[in-house]
Amino acid sequence: PVYLMGIVLAFMISWINRSVRTSIGPARVHWLNATAQANADMLFHTLIIFGLIYATKDKAISRQFIGVYLISTWFLLLVAHRYLPTRLSAAVFAAHTQIPTIFIGTPLRTKKLSEWADAQKNIGVNILGIVTISKTEDPIDTLPILGEMNQLEELIEQHHIQQIILTETRQSTTFVQFIVEICHRLGVRILISNPWEDYIQQPMQVVNDGTYTFFTFKDEPLQNPLNRLLKRLLDLAVAIPVCLFFLPLLALTVKIAQSIQSPGPLLYKQSRTGAEKRRFIIYKFRTMHIQNQADEGKQATKADARIFPFGSFLRRTSLDEFPQFLNVIIGSMSTVGPRPHLIQHDEEFSRYIDIYRNRHHAKPGITGMAQYKGFRGEIHSPIEIKNRVEYDLQYIYNWSIWLDMGIIIKTFSSIIMPPKSAY
Repeated sequence: PVYLMGIVLAFMISWINRSVRTSIGPARVHWLNATAQANADMLFHTLIIFGLIYATKDKAISRQFIGVYLISTWFLLLVAHRYLPTRLSAAVFAAHTQIPTIFIGTPLRTKKLSEWADAQKNIGVNILGIVTISKTEDPIDTLPILGEMNQLEELIEQHHIQQIILTETRQSTTFVQFIVEICHRLGVRILISNPWEDYIQQPMQVVNDGTYTFFTFKDEPLQNPLNRLLKRLLDLAVAIPVCLFFLPLLALTVKIAQSIQSPGPLLYKQSRTGAEKRRFIIYKFRTMHIQNQADEGKQATKADARIFPFGSFLRRTSLDEFPQFLNVIIGSMSTVGPRPHLIQHDEEFSRYIDIYRNRHHAKPGITGMAQYKGFRGEIHSPIEIKNRVEYDLQYIYNWSIWLDMGIIIKTFSSIIMPPKSAY
């Protein structure tokens, strides 16, 4: 039994590890990435340990010792993966071994790669600046403009450039061939950034088939049944305790306040659009006077006269959303996911953002990536809609159990200290 438990634990670690890697991509080594790598190491480590115990049938070995040993080893691996690569990189890639690199393209396009560029310092890539393709381009804060395209060969010689990153490929094939020929002639490496994600606003991945290369849309992690099951288990692990121990007391408190300030029903029910565009009924604590209940679907504003005083507190702290944990248990919502907008807002927003309906590829959530990033409250402009949709889609395409847990923790902390945008 102990051996079988070890096998199950090892495969659970492997499964969680794949989820983490899906969410973080090739970014800098940080805690989530270190966790993924430590989990991968522990998978094989655990299999070997329990395999040896099973093979030798050594009953004298202490289970407590094994447990302490594995936990300690995991923490040591976590710290090593978090800090050792950076320390080794600093030691190996000294100033004389770094790779002088420049961007070719527009500062606007380059700015989108700034996080990636910053991470390259850990592996010895020293990005000196940008060679622009237009005289009218304004510089960005992080990188200087070294010159223009007609100075490219001179700049390569002057700065001893060893690598070029081409961020703009939409000028013409002649433009790209011109840069490639210079790189070949001067012995400079070249990386070409994929511009297609700017057009389709959706992450892509490369598929190699023999000598042919294709781009395809990135897989959605929640299309995997195992990931869906893991997410559902997390939903129930959060929703059931909330509904059993917290929601009844909160409902009683809300009902007493409503009886004093605005008599009427405890809950407000409304139709929303859920996963795969299916309609469902969402539950919230009523925060408006009963005579205005028909208007509660209209977007609220600060100092809205329809909201009674305790209702304003519920909205500011997001406590009015807690009945939606019943939706989570029913299965029409998830703890984390794109927030379900009003039906009329779905129609309106989809006219501004072509990919808006892709939000419905996942269950709507009580909280979401957009709220985690601070986008909540009243929507004032199309750009705010665009930002929220982009974060919602980023969540769908990069889901992991760790991402859900992080958003849940952040959301509960915002209940204690509501942001200024909340009302």
